[in-house]
Amino acid sequence: MSVLKTLPKQISLWDLNVFFLVAKLLSFNRAALELGITPGYVTKCIHSLEKALDTKLFVRTTRQVMLSKSGEFFFIKVKDILGDVEDAILGVNALQDITSGNVRISCNTYLGQNHLAPVLSLMERQNPGLNIWLDLTNQQNDLIADDIDIDIRIGSVKEPHLVAYKIATSFRVLCASPLYLKRHGTPEEVDQLGDHNCILYRPREESMGLWRLTDTRSAIESKVKVKGTLSASHSDVVKNWAVKNHGIALLPIWGIAPELASGVLVRVLPQYQQSADIIAVIKNQEKKTHLIRTSVDFIKMHLQASLPPMNMLDEQR
Repeated sequence: MSVLKTLPKQISLWDLNVFFLVAKLLSFNRAALELGITPGYVTKCIHSLEKALDTKLFVRTTRQVMLSKSGEFFFIKVKDILGDVEDAILGVNALQDITSGNVRISCNTYLGQNHLAPVLSLMERQNPGLNIWLDLTNQQNDLIADDIDIDIRIGSVKEPHLVAYKIATSFRVLCASPLYLKRHGTPEEVDQLGDHNCILYRPREESMGLWRLTDTRSAIESKVKVKGTLSASHSDVVKNWAVKNHGIALLPIWGIAPELASGVLVRVLPQYQQSADIIAVIKNQEKKTHLIRTSVDFIKMHLQASLPPMNMLDEQR
């Protein structure tokens, strides 16, 4: 790649970041709120960017904000640029010594045992002065009361005093054994799940018996009430019950990758999935602590590499 000679000096990485968030949310006010700046400053950044590019990136009316054709093209490119910059920063941080100290990490049992523990083993080997304590639990920890530095969880963070960093994109998918489907039939519509024995899995504090499923073709979310004779708080137990022909389960794609590859389990209604991103949650006052941030960066870099690629979602459809 050659050095850019035509990049306008007025374009900054910050302006690109502001543009990306406005384009993603289609709202100047929401972008300002998320970035912690004023809507007026967001407008100033966008105007500066449009002036440098000599084109309009947004079409604004009194009711809505839309991307122009130039904006749609620019959004795709900027998304890649910001992703590359984030990966570059992540890579540099991960190469730095985490230094010495104590770090207490919590995670759900399956993800922690099968994916996080090997990453922490590598982290300790590369940082001999580091002491790591890993708490595996299927209950959601209180980071302050339980004295946890980093909580690796699936989903989102609701507590205002916590900060979340996305570790990896992930989904839960519907699956069952071929024999169960042969005996009971394969549902063709999402509302037919209520007619099946569904194996219920409640990760941490999530509601049991209500599945929120997004149709990847239309991005429409459906809330489906399901029932079943078996339920557990451990995904391995739920997976084993599904393998033993007990019913349909909703499980993380990375947790059933070997079973899908071997055909022991198959996807059910493969156009539907449930977002289940893996995030690292830390206390707000620790977000600038070198030990914690470099630990999060290390976990992100190596945990992503340990998970099955997300394109297996397409391969299994």
